[in-house]
Amino acid sequence: MIVYVKTADANLKNRIKDALKDQVNTLRIYDTSEKFWTKVARKTPTMIIFDIRNASSGQLYNIKRVRKSKLLALRRAPILAISHEISEEHVVKVLNTGADDVLASPFSNEILIARIEAIARRAERQTNHMAQKKMQIGDLKINPWKANVYVRDEKIYLTATEFDILHYLYKNKNTIVSKIDIALAVWGYDDYQIMQSLNTHILNLRKKLGVARDLVQTVRSKGYMLTNE
Repeated sequence: MIVYVKTADANLKNRIKDALKDQVNTLRIYDTSEKFWTKVARKTPTMIIFDIRNASSGQLYNIKRVRKSKLLALRRAPILAISHEISEEHVVKVLNTGADDVLASPFSNEILIARIEAIARRAERQTNHMAQKKMQIGDLKINPWKANVYVRDEKIYLTATEFDILHYLYKNKNTIVSKIDIALAVWGYDDYQIMQSLNTHILNLRKKLGVARDLVQTVRSKGYMLTNE
């Protein structure tokens, strides 16, 4: 796994190095956006970690730029945002910008490693998606081979996490799946912060699906279901 980190915080740099030195194949930490983007242009990382101090437009710009990249592999790279602020408003804003997960700082090495491992499992699942046939329900089509989603033949751009959630719902279509089941399938664990993230991802997923948004149904006190019935 190739992990790029963008942070100018010396303490955070040392903490990430200490936690991941034996966990990933390649770890590169950049203190400026210029250095980060110069390297990204040469080699696409498996995962990106951004140090997010607050939800200002300047500090979220890099996440937006990744998600709008013309490079498909970069656009799909999972993004973990490390934040000193964990208010619901802040987390929602960061996720809406395109991050796949938000990790509250300070954090333990074990928590960071668990998040990295969950993302690695997600990447492996996406590789396995490639062996599957195209899927369709109502106006929604999913191409696991390319991890593409279409609504009435119009391509919809989802984050890696949104795609994993939708794919899991499809595999269990017409069946109610709990939030905990989704969290375990997508992230590999569940906690309050993940539940908060899941709610936001579902809202964003529905918004992006447009006319097909009603396929993703909320079953009160039980979870979610993908169905056209």
